[in-house]
Parts: sequence; C-alpha cells; structure tokens
Amino acid sequence: MDWISLQDELPQYEEEVLLYFPNGSGNGFALGFRGKLVDKEGRHVYEDCWGSPEQDSFCSYSEEPTHWMWLPLAPY
Repeated sequence: MDWISLQDELPQYEEEVLLYFPNGSGNGFALGFRGKLVDKEGRHVYEDCWGSPEQDSFCSYSEEPTHWMWLPLAPY
C-alpha cells in the first residue's frame, strides 16, 4: 500500500482512511474521512472537510492532510 497525495486523488466521501498530517502533533497519522458539512437550510457550508470517527463530526481536524491511504484488511 502506498500513500496517495490529495492533489492526485481524493477518497470517497465518508470512507474511513488513514490520513497524514505533516504538521500534526504526535506522529502525524490519524483515522479520518472526507465529508461535507451542510447547514440547516441544506446549503453546503464546507466541502471536503476532514472528520474524525472518534468525534463523529465533520471538519474536526484543524489542519489539512496532505496524503491518505486505504486501511489494510483485517487479519484472517
């Protein structure tokens, strides 16, 4: 498995992937998903936000990732 630059390809919306944040705290890796945040009137407020499954919310990361990777398959 190789890292994919977000400039080359984006993951599908709401699909959990491994994200790389070059300026992030810790090791710079996090589980996340690409999402759209929509306001109550149904208008798009933010598109291509990066969310955290732990927080179950869109736009929960304060910085943009630069790369992503598919999650590996579980062991048999």
